[in-house]
Amino acid sequence: MPTLTLANCHDRLARRFGGRTDLDTQMTEAINLAQQDLEYNAFLPWFLKYDTNDGTNLTTVASQQYLAPTTGFLREQEPVGLYILDSTDSTNYNALVKDDMAALMANDDYNGTGVPTHYALEGVNIQFFPTPDDAYTVRQLCYRADQTTLTNDADTNLWTQHAASLLIAAAGIIVAEELRYREQQQQFVQELAFHIDRLKRFSIAREEAGRSAHMGDS
Repeated sequence: MPTLTLANCHDRLARRFGGRTDLDTQMTEAINLAQQDLEYNAFLPWFLKYDTNDGTNLTTVASQQYLAPTTGFLREQEPVGLYILDSTDSTNYNALVKDDMAALMANDDYNGTGVPTHYALEGVNIQFFPTPDDAYTVRQLCYRADQTTLTNDADTNLWTQHAASLLIAAAGIIVAEELRYREQQQQFVQELAFHIDRLKRFSIAREEAGRSAHMGDS
């Protein structure tokens, strides 16, 4: 499917509401709200996966146990979400072990300061164990919210590139509810369920293909 612009999304929605031309502001708000709702869903699509090594890695602060995750952080990737750069080998990252905050605090082996080996996600921050004794480079593999807000007609983002129909259906529900167009709202609800299911199946197939290719290389 070709990448749609915000204007393209407006056109597709407007046609569903009798070609109305007075809904642009309302539709833009609905599209961005729908995107936010989708990004706080239990299911997150493959195109929101992010590796800080592709942008800017995190850096710990000496004697500071906590660190904010990357901007737009939604959830960690599995099975490993954090790596720390090996201080003796600048080409190697060592996986950090994730554990429960209370369990780590109760273990004397992880208290004090040093090179972090474990961590916990507590509230909005990463808590390192032991507390970093220096500035260490940390690589985070996570799902990250799309960083582009759709504002201008020519704007595009990851959702309009990979899942425009899903985004339009989710926004359509919001607009239809505000306009009290019950029939259109139900149609959009059905379309949303269809597009989410299709994206889930595609994401699973994509991950399985990736694992198969890796196994074939061994």
